[in-house]
Amino acid sequence: MGSGVINLRGSVVPVIDLAVKFRQSPSVAGKLTCIVITEVECEGEATVMGVMVDSVRQVIDLKPQEIEEPPTFGRG
Repeated sequence: MGSGVINLRGSVVPVIDLAVKFRQSPSVAGKLTCIVITEVECEGEATVMGVMVDSVRQVIDLKPQEIEEPPTFGRG
């Protein structure tokens, strides 16, 4: 699942390839390939990570109350 790391303003940030995460062939970097930096909560701790994606078409802002809790099945 891991694709590597990048240096983001002096911090080492792990990067994963979403295609691999979803059991597809690894992404091939192209002109539109991007690394989206996210902050996720993992075991109660905020973790910054990069997600390699084929392209980005739109960026939206979500308020915390607009995000639903994940389902309890499939965790882990």
